[in-house]
Amino acid sequence: MKIKDIAENIRNIKLEDLRENIKNFDTEQLNAENLDQFKNAVVRVVNPVLKTPILIGSKLFEMSRPALEEICLFFVTCFGPWYFLLLCYLSTALITFSKYLSERLNKPEALAISRAVAIIANTWSALTSLYHNQTFEGLEHIPKDSAALLVWYHGPVPVDYFGLVAKIYKRD
Repeated sequence: MKIKDIAENIRNIKLEDLRENIKNFDTEQLNAENLDQFKNAVVRVVNPVLKTPILIGSKLFEMSRPALEEICLFFVTCFGPWYFLLLCYLSTALITFSKYLSERLNKPEALAISRAVAIIANTWSALTSLYHNQTFEGLEHIPKDSAALLVWYHGPVPVDYFGLVAKIYKRD
């Protein structure tokens, strides 16, 4: 149903018919048949009025959906690089803070740093999976105990590589 049709239906509603039905309705002769007739008359007149805002709203949403999707996509991609830059700074700050805490609490530094790196790996892995829908196949071919040469090409910010390193760290 188009918005023109909805507007035409609104114009065709006759409130006088509803008023006439209410005036003619005799409460003393109330029975199931009269009540059903009255309900039907009210529903016929009131139902289009109640459905009209919903229909107009859904039609406007359908018409503006492509523009809304583009606006949302712009904001997600516009701020995306800043999320990764912020995550780089937070990763560095977490490792520095872990070193500080291990020194302050007289705990082994290696344990604190390994916990910080595990948190960072989980965060990077989750973010790259969520943001880029990143998945890896063949991780079992990368050796756990020896060296490997990974040839990688990507643009100026190798976010995919960060996700790969995080997955390998989590795997091992």
